[in-house]
Amino acid sequence: MPMIVRTVRTRRTSTSASVAGSSYAIATNESNQKISASLSEALPSGLSLAVSLSPPAGAASRGVTQLGATATDVVTGISAADAASLPLVYTLTASGVPARSNSRVVTYTFTSGL
Repeated sequence: MPMIVRTVRTRRTSTSASVAGSSYAIATNESNQKISASLSEALPSGLSLAVSLSPPAGAASRGVTQLGATATDVVTGISAADAASLPLVYTLTASGVPARSNSRVVTYTFTSGL
């Protein structure tokens, strides 16, 4: 799902775009699982991307979480879940004018919460 920020008027102004309407599903019979997220590579200076995932029953969301090239937990404490249509929201913020078009892949990983 592309997010486009076309104009930022000055370097002191930031523009944000949020995309809602996306969702995810999860099914597990394991306990103490988590979802982490990362970008395929870091964003350039002046751009940031955050995500917020609604958790399945009994789990906890980390709320609005900034994404980077290093994985960060976004939902923890997932146990014996079977849920669909769980909302997720992306927010892209641009400060100043990005030098060029940028694209990144967001990777979600489901693992043991250890």
